Amino acid sequence: MSRQFLLMVLTITAIQFVNIMDFMIIMPLGADLIHALGIKPAHMGMIGSVHKGAAAISALFCIFLLDRFSRRQAMLYSFAGLLTGITITAYAEGFPSLLIGRFLAGFFSAPVTALAIALIVYHIPSNQRPRALSLVMGAFSLVTIIGVPASLELAQLGHWRLPFILLQGLGIAIFLFAYRYLPTQRDIALVHVNASLLFNQFRQKSGLLYLTTALTMFTGFLIIPYLSVYLQYNLAYPRDSIGLLYFVGGIASFLAMQGSGYFINRLGFASFAITGTILLCFVLYQGFVKTPPTAFVLPLFVGFMVAFALRNIAVTNWLAQHSATTRCSGFIALNATIQHIASALGSLCSGYLLHLSPTGELLGMPLVASLAILTASTLPILVWLNRYAQRPILTYLPTQERTCL
Repeated sequence: MSRQFLLMVLTITAIQFVNIMDFMIIMPLGADLIHALGIKPAHMGMIGSVHKGAAAISALFCIFLLDRFSRRQAMLYSFAGLLTGITITAYAEGFPSLLIGRFLAGFFSAPVTALAIALIVYHIPSNQRPRALSLVMGAFSLVTIIGVPASLELAQLGHWRLPFILLQGLGIAIFLFAYRYLPTQRDIALVHVNASLLFNQFRQKSGLLYLTTALTMFTGFLIIPYLSVYLQYNLAYPRDSIGLLYFVGGIASFLAMQGSGYFINRLGFASFAITGTILLCFVLYQGFVKTPPTAFVLPLFVGFMVAFALRNIAVTNWLAQHSATTRCSGFIALNATIQHIASALGSLCSGYLLHLSPTGELLGMPLVASLAILTASTLPILVWLNRYAQRPILTYLPTQERTCL
């Protein structure tokens, strides 16, 4: 990978680090927010749902608008909007203002995510793309290794606002770096995406990808919003050791992601989907359907992180295989719309099924985990169906324009 490509990939990774960390740290700080702002535990799912719901609305607009602008310009404006949402969150005085901050951050999170993948697909050669995607997806692991543990410690030593204030400062520095190193797109074409073209997407093989994305994110967000609260309230895991879980789990998922670039070219994404699903179902059963001893929390948490990473790697590479260059931002945004809607529905569903007992425990987690196992098991089936749906991708577009299908 050339120096120019490497700088671009590192810049996109840094942007995704801020984007992912903004959403990731709000969930482990759930117990702190409950005490500081007087939020009910059942409302933690609403915080995640507002963020994902706003992202879904934004991504829906991005389908029709994103490919009409320079990806560099669109990324800079979207990242500035994300930083505005982080600022409002950092200085929220109650639950309503916190929701406003989360809505704004989620609204600009969707185009940032879509453009991150689109820039990689557009600028990086196909033989180097799996490695580049693995680096960008490594931002998730960096958040869990560095961001979440550091945020938990800062919140414990100071205040829950401190992580968001520091994230705001880091984001401004990365914005200046992105302004310098993000490449300019020289062959901008006005792309008009209409409803008939989108319907054509669902009629063909890409519909399987969208369904897979939806079920993958729905499964994860049945558990993720309540993960920290469950560990502390149900398993009596100490608050000051939560950071260690994310640190070790982040290292494990980071190693899994970075190794994926090499293996996925040789084994295919189907092997990652199957491996991740088997591991995830095992962890969900042992850690959430059953009540594990405290000593088993760390290995089960690491297994959850690695399984989630492997499944996301499989789906992301599947998405990249169907993405060309000229108009891929819009169709990646379509996938992001479905992704965010599914995430919001997962958070709302678990919030509806979970209740707080008089003793302070979350009731209903075995039912939620069983539902997650059921939806997780569909990924290998959908991957198998994809192999028997190898039909030509047809569009009603000019032949000289490359499409993102």
